[in-house]
Amino acid sequence: MKSAIAEELKELMFYIKIDGLHDGFGVCMAWLFAIADYQTEKELEVNSEWEFRQSPMGVDDTSHEYQTLIDLDFMPCTIKKMGEILWRYRAMLIQAKKDY
Repeated sequence: MKSAIAEELKELMFYIKIDGLHDGFGVCMAWLFAIADYQTEKELEVNSEWEFRQSPMGVDDTSHEYQTLIDLDFMPCTIKKMGEILWRYRAMLIQAKKDY
């Protein structure tokens, strides 16, 4: 039996892939910002390695990535884990010179 976190990660990955990975770096960064905004708004810890600083204008609550996170309302540990996965993906894209 799969864990609840694994099921939520699978569903969240579905939404990320819907954005299309033709621009992997852009999609990755959009989701990382949405996750960091979400964690900040929910008063959850944001990975310090990300060096995230929320905009003085506040959360970008118009982004579909952020709205998806709000709608799905997953467990905080799922959101944290997806952020870690995306952070590693980001590093791979940089290594492959597919960033900008």
